[in-house]
Amino acid sequence: MAREFFDEVSTSHLGAAFSTVSAIDLLEDGETKTVLLEAKAALETKNYAGCAIGCRKAIFLEIERHYDISKYKDAQGFGLLGLFTNAPGFARSKEYIETDVKDPTDFVVYDYGHLDRSLLTQGVDSTAFWNVWRLTPAVFKTQDHKWIVRRDFAKLDAELLPDNIEYVFSTTVDIMLV
Repeated sequence: MAREFFDEVSTSHLGAAFSTVSAIDLLEDGETKTVLLEAKAALETKNYAGCAIGCRKAIFLEIERHYDISKYKDAQGFGLLGLFTNAPGFARSKEYIETDVKDPTDFVVYDYGHLDRSLLTQGVDSTAFWNVWRLTPAVFKTQDHKWIVRRDFAKLDAELLPDNIEYVFSTTVDIMLV
C-alpha cells in the first residue's frame, strides 16, 4: 500500500514513477548532471571504472576547474578575467608549468586554505570531498572540451572498486546537491 502511495504521488507531482526518481533529478540541467547520469548508468551496468571516472568528472566541473592553471602555459593574454583561477600564486606562471606539470591533470593546483573555506561555505563535508578525491582517478577537461583521465590503476582496481563504488557515487551526488 505504501509503494502504491509513493508511485501515485511521484507520478502526479514529478511526472515519473517512484522507482525511477533519483537525487540527480534535483540538479539543474547541464554537464554536471549529464556526467552523473552517465556515472549512474555505468554503475547500473557494473562498469565501476566508468562510474568512478564519471564521479570525478562531476567533481572537476564543480570544484577542481576553479584551480586550473592551464591558461598560464603560454603566458599570453593576461587579462584580468581571462586567467582567473583560485590556484595559489606560485603556480600561476609559465615557469611553474614547465617544471612541475608532467601530465595534463597536473594543471589543477589547489590552494588548500581556499578550497577548505570554499567547501565549508558551500556546506560540503570536506572529508567526503577528500574521500572521493582519493578513491577516483584524476581527470582534466581541456580547452577544446576533451576529457583526459589519469589511468591510476590502483584506483581502478577491478577487485577493490566494487567495495567503494556505491560510497563514491552516493557521496558525489550528495556533494553536487549542496
